[in-house]
Amino acid sequence: MPKAPPTQNILDIDEIREGIVLLKDGTLRVVLMTAGVNFALRSEDEKQALIYGFQDFLNSLDFPIQFVIQSRRIDGKDYLAEISGYKERHTSELMRVQIEGYMKFIKDLISSTNIMTKNFYIVVPLDPRTGTQKRAVGPVAMVKNYFGAKKQAKFDPQKFIIYKDQLLERARYVQINLRRIEINSVILGTEALLELYWSLYNPAEGETVALPPEIEGVQFEKY
Repeated sequence: MPKAPPTQNILDIDEIREGIVLLKDGTLRVVLMTAGVNFALRSEDEKQALIYGFQDFLNSLDFPIQFVIQSRRIDGKDYLAEISGYKERHTSELMRVQIEGYMKFIKDLISSTNIMTKNFYIVVPLDPRTGTQKRAVGPVAMVKNYFGAKKQAKFDPQKFIIYKDQLLERARYVQINLRRIEINSVILGTEALLELYWSLYNPAEGETVALPPEIEGVQFEKY
């Protein structure tokens, strides 16, 4: 039975430097996390305005982007611990009983239903060789060439600064245009990217937001 290749050979990611994802093929990525819009609660005029605004945003782009939706199961442990602490601090016995009943309701709900939360991301690419990338490979589409790694491209520190500025300029352009259709976003830094990719490749362990202790101390910056 052939031995499975190491994880480093499976991933397309070379490193994460200053919030920039560097891929082994020499391209770069910035990941934005965005807020959602409750489209169903909008009036018809508001819905039409959002649709046309989003259409104008897409038509204004001269580079590709990728939209990624991540569904994550909520275990509720942190929330229950917070409620339990509130119960212990409360002096009213009636309130303590009510809180205990509420906690039981939450526990039963979690045990009988998969409660999911959705996170929305936009992946902005840059290919230094062409200025654009024909397709944007995001955090969900990183596993390729299982039996061999791609040739790694080394990033010169001075060139990296230029590429980083170009990529962040694209990301800020996306942010500005998203705000016009009432969508706020934030550019993920190294720590947040580390958590995101770890949860994607470890879905069973990634149900909680916090990183495991052995991951928290990992340093992805190479200089």
